[in-house]
Amino acid sequence: LNAVGAEQAVLGAMLLDAKSFWRVSDVLSGDDFALGKHRRLFDVVSQIIRDGGEADAVTIADIHPDLAETAIQLASTTPGSSNIAAYAEIVVRNATQRRVVNAGQQIAKLSGEDAYGEALRLLEACRPKAGGNVRRLRDFMRDWFQNASERALASDAMTGVATSIGWLDDQTGGFQGGDLIIVAA
Repeated sequence: LNAVGAEQAVLGAMLLDAKSFWRVSDVLSGDDFALGKHRRLFDVVSQIIRDGGEADAVTIADIHPDLAETAIQLASTTPGSSNIAAYAEIVVRNATQRRVVNAGQQIAKLSGEDAYGEALRLLEACRPKAGGNVRRLRDFMRDWFQNASERALASDAMTGVATSIGWLDDQTGGFQGGDLIIVAA
């Protein structure tokens, strides 16, 4: 499967099944797509899905007539969404290769005192754009235990942001950074 074919498969899968977007949303960004119309379609579909909408070909055609032909063609030629993760990996790999080639061309033209530093910056920019929030479980657990230990040893019972709901503050110590607290009756 070539780069364009993988891009088409990812976009077609997203148009057929909005849930498939969430299977690749942490590894793909619009910048990973080589073709401008694919990049734009990914950004539009992503925004609609993130806003809770359905992003099928007809909806895209209605909202963005300039993307109508592409969306309808991709939705009608994509067999399904089951392999979207594999196709996304191909898209990311090809995007990284494009970035490395581009960086290499720019590095070849560098000169001056800070050429090494600039070369490092260019190479660092080659890393995939998305997935930056993904952490190893070991690192996450180490940080979590360290934070929990610090809260347990704190002399003040309120270690986070007070909610002004006494019983909730007693149970949680206030809202802590990164917490998702759901209170249901």
